Amino acid sequence: MRCCPSCGAPVPVNIGAGRLRIYCSPACRQAAYRLRHALPPQLASIPSEQTGRPLVLGDTGLVVLHLAGVSEGRALAEDMRRVLALCDGTYMEWAGGGINIFGTGSHLRPTPVQLGECTGIVLCGNCEIELTGKRVGHAPNTLRNLDTVIAGLMWATRRRTAQRREEKQWA
Repeated sequence: MRCCPSCGAPVPVNIGAGRLRIYCSPACRQAAYRLRHALPPQLASIPSEQTGRPLVLGDTGLVVLHLAGVSEGRALAEDMRRVLALCDGTYMEWAGGGINIFGTGSHLRPTPVQLGECTGIVLCGNCEIELTGKRVGHAPNTLRNLDTVIAGLMWATRRRTAQRREEKQWA
C-alpha cells in the first residue's frame, strides 16, 4: 500500500479503472497544491517600508520579470497593462522605477525583453534583487509559472529587432 506524500497516511487502493490515487483525501491534495504554489520563505515575510532586503534567486527555479519605466501612482501604458494581465495570479511588487513579477520558470540566464513601449529583463540564476514588500494592487501570495509569458516577450523582442534591422537596411 502506498503512503500519502502530504500526511503519510495509507492511500486507499483504486478499485476498477482510472488513475492511481496519490493523496489519501481531497484535503491532502489541496494542502499539497497550496505548498507547491506558496511564496518562498524569502518572500513570505514583508520587509519594512524603509529597508529592502536582498534576495539571491539561485537554483530555486524562481524567476523575476522586472518591467522598467513605471512608478507607483503613474498611469500604466497599454503594453504594460497587457503584460500585467498575462501575469495575473502571481506575486508582484513595486521596485525602484518598475515592477517585479515573481514566478517559477526554467529560464537559465538574464535576458532583456521588450513589448512595444514596455521594456524589462528576466532575472534568474545568481541574480540578486532587493525586495520592497510594496505589493502591486492585490497581488496574491502565490507564484505561477511564467515560462509562456517570458517566451512571448522574447518572441516579441526578436520580432521588433528584426523589424529594426529591415528599416536600417532600407534607409
